[in-house]
Amino acid sequence: MNPKNKAGIRAFIALNLPQHVRQALINTQNQLKHKVDRGSVRWAAEKGFHLTLFFLGDGISPAQIEKLCQLIDDLANNTRPFTLALENLGCFPNIRRPKVLWTGLQGELDALLSLKKQVDHHLLDLGWQGEKRPYHPHLTLGRVKDQMGVVNSDLPYGQTLAEADWTVNSLTLYRSQLNRKRGAIYTKIHTSLLGN
Repeated sequence: MNPKNKAGIRAFIALNLPQHVRQALINTQNQLKHKVDRGSVRWAAEKGFHLTLFFLGDGISPAQIEKLCQLIDDLANNTRPFTLALENLGCFPNIRRPKVLWTGLQGELDALLSLKKQVDHHLLDLGWQGEKRPYHPHLTLGRVKDQMGVVNSDLPYGQTLAEADWTVNSLTLYRSQLNRKRGAIYTKIHTSLLGN
């Protein structure tokens, strides 16, 4: 069980994306919008694009935030920058019952998975339990609202719709605020440069 209190905030640890990668994801969304029924997908906002490493949950206290910032500094100091690139279109859980449309990743995945493993390990020491499902690095493009509007579409699963690569050079703690009209709003709490 995650250590939390009702008065705290909702937070997660993630990798930020540079503008050219965000634009490539927008281009991918625009290609897909013409292939699915209108209104069948709630598309991720450009400002919301990030690569989540660990969702911490709700109720994170100021004292825990301080420990998390220190953890991010320590992990970043011991991690060298690495490169990633956009890859294929996919969905969770499968193409017959799609709930999330995403873009996969390629590049130095061993470095990414090593960082993820370190994050999980150190958070366990602070009282957070990791995900039981295997980590599947991806960037969410949209969440499906009407499955038939997507299932009946001819989506190019397995294809790369927009190419972009980048150097991962920082680790960030984000705050997530849920808003009924605007969806989730993400704010950076703390960022640390890799290999600093």
